[in-house]
Amino acid sequence: IKQELLVELASDVHASELINELSEYITDVDPEIAKQAIRSVGKISVKIESVVDEGIELLLSFLDLGTDYVTAETCVVLMDILRKFPDRYEDVIPSLQKILSSVEASEGRAAVVWLIGEYGETIDDAPYILETLIDAYEEEQSAKVRMELLTATIKLFFKRPPELQKMLGRLLEQSVSDKNQVDVRDQALFYYRLLRHDPHEAARVINCEKVRVSKFAEADEHEIRDQIFEEFNSLSAIYSMPAARFTTYRAPEIKMPESTPESPADMRSPPLQELKTDVPLEVKSSNETKTAASSSNSTPKPSVAPTAPPAASIDILASLAEDTPASPPSSQGSGLIPKPKLPAKLYKKKWGGLPKANVLTAALRTPVPGVKEIVALFKKNHIETVASGEKGGLMKFYFFAQSSKDTSFFLVEANLQTSSGKYAATIKCENKAVLSDFEAAMKATLSSLTA
Repeated sequence: IKQELLVELASDVHASELINELSEYITDVDPEIAKQAIRSVGKISVKIESVVDEGIELLLSFLDLGTDYVTAETCVVLMDILRKFPDRYEDVIPSLQKILSSVEASEGRAAVVWLIGEYGETIDDAPYILETLIDAYEEEQSAKVRMELLTATIKLFFKRPPELQKMLGRLLEQSVSDKNQVDVRDQALFYYRLLRHDPHEAARVINCEKVRVSKFAEADEHEIRDQIFEEFNSLSAIYSMPAARFTTYRAPEIKMPESTPESPADMRSPPLQELKTDVPLEVKSSNETKTAASSSNSTPKPSVAPTAPPAASIDILASLAEDTPASPPSSQGSGLIPKPKLPAKLYKKKWGGLPKANVLTAALRTPVPGVKEIVALFKKNHIETVASGEKGGLMKFYFFAQSSKDTSFFLVEANLQTSSGKYAATIKCENKAVLSDFEAAMKATLSSLTA
């Protein structure tokens, strides 16, 4: 804990004193404390550029101790420093050449192999150090070391082709035949196919200019990382930030008409005790709702629209990793193409560019079925789901379907309150002329949920 606090408190004023104090823990009898001290020296050196040279000098002095775990951890930390300060390699590489072939721990070997791949042109024995590892490929159990060995060998091949050509061929042959570690085999196949396609293009892709790392993921605040892990199966993991940082909550459209007693945009229905149990519920589109409201002599009492939680708090990608069993086509969805395909990225693009075509509202029976069951019911009528989720008593669905008449798409954003069964769906379409087919399929599905 003390070491972690020292890293957090480090500043330009006293960073030098802190890394010197931390260096005293390197000879501790507990290997974990020693390794933590090495990592702490590296973190401060990366965090405060004014002490990076002093930090490198200290780290290189640790290599003289000859302790395996100290040497391995030091190599890992030096690798991180060179990723952020690649221009410091001239200070590091000469000292590392003496110990490159003697590192035992897998993390240290992976760091050493990375260094050889990045700076092998300045290391005289680099090809022969890699050759030793290639010859012992079958004995190497670490997938990380194998993958780094692949990358380093092919990078060095573009820098020193005569020495690496045969080695690279042997390594690719062994890696492509690797049946135990799929990631290694896939990476080897990628490199092999890229080389066959165009060696010059392969060199441009694999041996591209080094990009200076501005920030390590480990440096993020613990709270931010916890939020990302809570939203791990969403776009937060891709953007490396909580959803609140890249989404905007848009309040639902609530219209209070002057002459019409009820607005189709509202997700309102009478309280459960006021519903007549002997009268089946009827699903109405926005146009039908307006007609019924204007012809009715009774004026319903205004009610308060429910407050929905922000869209960003709902996990709308939960169903992307789930496979819903295929169902036989239904005659009710005859105007739609069975099993339509629409990638999520294209769905998002279409949704942003299409105007709202209609709104369907309904009061479903309670308790409402689960998300999977509802998705399966819509699938029976050829309405697929691109994303769905449930949180805070609100289910959210993003449906789509495709017309069998002109292949145009229908997109739906639907909200369902689990406690009251209130359902509202905003529909967008590419061609309103065929919207009736889609609405018929929607109503057929919803009728099974209101019966």
